[in-house]
Amino acid sequence: MRVDVLGAVAVTNGDLKLSGLELGGRRARVALVALALADGPLPAERLADIIWAGAPPPTWQPALRGVIRALRTTLSPIGLGHQQLITTEPAGYALHPTAQTDLRIARRDLENHTELDTLTKLNPDDLLPQEDAAWLRAHREAIDHIRSRAAEIVITDAITRGDHTTATRTARDLLEHRPLDEPAHRLLITALGAAGDRTGAVRAYEHCRTLLAEQLGIDPSTETVAVYLHALRSEAPSTSPRVPLQPGAFVGRQREQRELETALHDPGLVTLTGRGGIGKSRLAAKASTGRQAAWITVTAQDDELAASQVALDLRLTLGDADPATAIADHFAPLGRTLLVLDACENAGDGVASLVSQLLQSCPNLTILATSRSALGVDGERVLRLNPLHPIHPGTDLLTNPQVQLLLHRVAEGGGRITFDDGMSSLISALCQRCAGLPLALELIAAQLTVMSPADLLEELADAPSDRLTAVLEHSYAPLRDDEAAVFRRLSVLRGPVGLPLIRSVVSDADVQPVRVIRILRELTDRALLTVDREGPRWRYQLDDDIQTFATTKLTPGEQQAAFGRLADTIRSLLPDNATATPTGFADAIAELGGSVRSLLAAAVDGCVNRERGLEIAFRLHRYWAATNVSEGIFWLSRLLEHAPETPWTGLANFAHGFLSYWTGDAESALRILDTAVRQLRGIHDDFAARALIYLGGIADDLDRGAEAVTYVKESVAVADRLGEHNLYVGAAMGVGSVLAERGDPAAADFALAALGACRRRASSEQLASALPTAVMISWQVGALPQARELLAEGLTLHPDGRRIARVVLLTAGCGISLADRDVAQAISLGRTADEIATTLGVERELPLVRALLARALHAGGHRRDATDRAIAAIRAARALTYDHPLALCLETTTLLYPGSPGRDRLLATAAELRARGDRPAPATLPAPTGSPDAEPMSAEEAAALAISTLLGGQIGTDQHTNGILIAPDR
Repeated sequence: MRVDVLGAVAVTNGDLKLSGLELGGRRARVALVALALADGPLPAERLADIIWAGAPPPTWQPALRGVIRALRTTLSPIGLGHQQLITTEPAGYALHPTAQTDLRIARRDLENHTELDTLTKLNPDDLLPQEDAAWLRAHREAIDHIRSRAAEIVITDAITRGDHTTATRTARDLLEHRPLDEPAHRLLITALGAAGDRTGAVRAYEHCRTLLAEQLGIDPSTETVAVYLHALRSEAPSTSPRVPLQPGAFVGRQREQRELETALHDPGLVTLTGRGGIGKSRLAAKASTGRQAAWITVTAQDDELAASQVALDLRLTLGDADPATAIADHFAPLGRTLLVLDACENAGDGVASLVSQLLQSCPNLTILATSRSALGVDGERVLRLNPLHPIHPGTDLLTNPQVQLLLHRVAEGGGRITFDDGMSSLISALCQRCAGLPLALELIAAQLTVMSPADLLEELADAPSDRLTAVLEHSYAPLRDDEAAVFRRLSVLRGPVGLPLIRSVVSDADVQPVRVIRILRELTDRALLTVDREGPRWRYQLDDDIQTFATTKLTPGEQQAAFGRLADTIRSLLPDNATATPTGFADAIAELGGSVRSLLAAAVDGCVNRERGLEIAFRLHRYWAATNVSEGIFWLSRLLEHAPETPWTGLANFAHGFLSYWTGDAESALRILDTAVRQLRGIHDDFAARALIYLGGIADDLDRGAEAVTYVKESVAVADRLGEHNLYVGAAMGVGSVLAERGDPAAADFALAALGACRRRASSEQLASALPTAVMISWQVGALPQARELLAEGLTLHPDGRRIARVVLLTAGCGISLADRDVAQAISLGRTADEIATTLGVERELPLVRALLARALHAGGHRRDATDRAIAAIRAARALTYDHPLALCLETTTLLYPGSPGRDRLLATAAELRARGDRPAPATLPAPTGSPDAEPMSAEEAAALAISTLLGGQIGTDQHTNGILIAPDR
């Protein structure tokens, strides 16, 4: 026998269980919790004082006996009446010595280091949430201690295993509950330092310092400072987009540097403008060094992709979420932070749009942009960078910044210039040829390490009037054939890239792989290529102006060959099974993000065979589903435009429709997938069957039940004919899903049959993918014993991570827990599902999970949070292109606020939405009934009324109890 005191108070004896109101009123539940929390017998006087909140009635003794007698009577049906659970002792009352409680089990788990992830989710507020008595304070503190100690163990173990995602996530979750707890701040700083995120560690420490100063008036302890300093000295590779290390000494620009550093003191946008080669990036890096800064080089060439690229470079998971919102959510809690956006001219309008949203959402964020022209954003402070000061006759050359920069770079390259009158005139003339452009001066300096100033000046005498182009031409001309080839071919790559990618893209019969390292050194010495030597791998990159110049030197044939090798390299990173999860290759593709976009853009423009582009895009569709759905749709739609029908066209249409399906754009997904089926039949029947499964789901969403059945039955037939066991399981599960939406109990049998086939013949990965859907189907039709069993298995296979399958599993688990009256579990599962679904952008699941979470929160007494989630559920439902998910949201509104004037019309609208698609409410969530005479409204009007009701609603009376929200297990 067991007593649970967290969440809905519950008593379990074997398979029998009573919880919540089934145990009686408030006094009965408070008495049971007080006895469960006591270390031994509880004196009658003390128990009465707890039950009557310090003011027991004069006749408290018979009244207390009445409470205990009623509680024992209530427990009799599950075999725990009389003295079997609550015993009478000489000193008072106690639980039977063999009784277990969830808190005792939690303490034992903590001691044994088991079930730690569950312990980190304990919430002290779940202990009698509607009670605020002083006697509960110590017990809530004990629960908080268990949670904190479990989190510390999880974080330490995750750091040891190199699982930095778990470590930092657990630390942030702990801080959310204990914002003023210094040890919790130290855990986060330690986790970030171990992950190599030194920028994040700085932010975490500054947040800790500010919070302690503002809230407690103290500074961080010496222990916290020591942890912070250790994190800064960590040798772990940094995962934060850091300020790039600038080679060579910083020369000149003292006034501009002071002006820029002063401008960066205040939040807002500062844009550093100037022509190419003027030194914007180097000055921005100099001013950013030593600050809490994230550096992003804008490699996206399309305005639509600018925000997505920034988000992915920040290692944010987007799914179908708005990238600008995700970036704002990332920076908003960090306080004073600097974001540097370099080379914004590549996608100026897209960057301007992103910056505008960030400035509205993050009042403490400073953004430093470098661009050839201003972004045109309100409040923008523009600092224009001019060429270095010219040389005036009669002045000391050695005081001129152009000469100083030239001499520094010559010396750093191993050369030497001795000044005399003749040399002064030559250096002056060379500087004039550079027109004050630092990039041109650096290129000149590189050449002065191998030739005299006089010879160089003579060769530049007949150069074009564009000074930078002239110097680039002269720097390029002496390159050996293989050196020039590598330089040209580097132009197909975007952003910082490592040696392995460079070697694979530039090497062929004319460029031996063994020569590539020496050639990169030569190009670096000539200032044609920059290298960032910080970190475990060196990263090479062409300056934008140099890259543009290199591109002009590529012949069409050489360009196609280089892009072809890039396509081969990217393809080698992608599995042959295009349905595989992207876990194994996501990081590698993220590192090559700029070059992947370069390849796909070349395919759109015809510089690369479009078929290769379609293949790469198709094989990336699961990666985009996990990282950024909108970018996947962007590239697939452009590649498919005007593309002739080929097998790759059909597969790319499947990928396009797959991504559109998860955005909730049902009409577009239906059209695209229907095209894919037509193109794939008889060629790639396996993907035609997959498309049919999704078409079944979409037709179901659009209330086309007959079409849905036709689609899924055809998918089953195709899968059976092909002998594709994994595919058969998915198709059979699709039939179950359609039937479940109609409330047909046979759906549960289809789910079990599909799982049976999966266990016999399909892969373990397919089982992990199928289980969540089977749990959802079983819950929908009320097959709760089956749903519980499958849920337990599913949680074992999906213990963590961010996958669509886990969202479905957790959502169904939330519904099952509600049916079981396990409110605390329902809240925990629902919150996790909501967070992951929001992060991944799984729009179609959001209305259901948020409505379930709202009900669970309301049942747990969290009225404000419940209202917030109910509103979010309605808004998510309205964001879809079909109306039926709104029905559950409207019903949830009436359950939260049953006395609202518009209740009957909301329920009438919900009933009409359900009837329209023959969709009864889930068996465990029967729809409340309203007046039969009420007139339904349009979906838009009903959503507006529901939100208005929720925003203006008042907390219900005591008669609006938790039991209303949860259907009994029938």
